[in-house]
Amino acid sequence: MAKEELIEKIAHLSTEHKNQVLQLIETHIEQEQHIREMQSVNSLMTLSVQSFNEWDNEEDSIYDSL
Repeated sequence: MAKEELIEKIAHLSTEHKNQVLQLIETHIEQEQHIREMQSVNSLMTLSVQSFNEWDNEEDSIYDSL
């Protein structure tokens, strides 16, 4: 749907429905931001796996029970 078409459709809505549309859009924006943040965290976690594998040795196994 083209931007202009969407704007035209929203213009015909009541004020209450316009507010609902705005709320829905804001909710979707927040969800997308959260998803991007989680993807960044997951990427960092994936990058750190190799480093943590190096710590998995017998000398450090005494700390596993703590």
